[in-house]
Amino acid sequence: MKKLLLRIGIGALAVGLFLVLAKNGIASWAVSSAVKAVTGFRLGMESLDVGILNPTVRVKGLTLFNPAGFPEPVMVKMPELSVDYDLPAFFTGKVHLRRLRIHLEEFIVVKDKNGRLNLDALRVVQKKKESAAAGQQKAKPIPVQIDLLDLSIGRAIYKDYSGSAAGRVQEFNVNLDERYQNVTDLNVLASLIITRCLVSTAIGRLSSFELGPLAIDANQVVKGATGVVSGAFEGAKDAVDTLKGILK
Repeated sequence: MKKLLLRIGIGALAVGLFLVLAKNGIASWAVSSAVKAVTGFRLGMESLDVGILNPTVRVKGLTLFNPAGFPEPVMVKMPELSVDYDLPAFFTGKVHLRRLRIHLEEFIVVKDKNGRLNLDALRVVQKKKESAAAGQQKAKPIPVQIDLLDLSIGRAIYKDYSGSAAGRVQEFNVNLDERYQNVTDLNVLASLIITRCLVSTAIGRLSSFELGPLAIDANQVVKGATGVVSGAFEGAKDAVDTLKGILK
């Protein structure tokens, strides 16, 4: 009996050790897979740490890379992302995030010498076009439950190489800091981020990118936005009015 208990104890310790060592690798794969499903682009991370007793995931130094062939390698620079997750929900096959914090430093829109936009290469944008062509209002959702989303965006940059090899660069300060509630689709999350990056800048007009289809999804979430910092709620209400103008 003692030997059996000893074996069980050693086995449990080995399983626990494996989980501790493997948890970051599993979480890294999960984050990369989720981003890949929405964008189709490769994601780089400097560090990732997962809490088990404290159910949190913290990722630092995220970089979303453009597809091969674009003159600029990077589309998004994100210094930090953190998640408070619902561990029991994962065992039922559901992804429930109590709180998701996204700090996006730079969102870079690139047009290459042939007039291709990196925005058009995003999987969420392609799904929107396919759904529209099929007469559907929405693309097939990627289900998730995000109770609270804190989104901050620093600046958006437009780099146009269609006119010259040197390229034309324009920068826009977005300075957004807002909170959203009850996001239930990763495609909608991506649409929200893209729309909020571009709606207060001239990038959509400069690049001739059709923002309307993404704005339809974003509008559903923006209407429930609340301020995180002073004046952020007013910014959210202004965004609703701007989106209404786009959707007319």
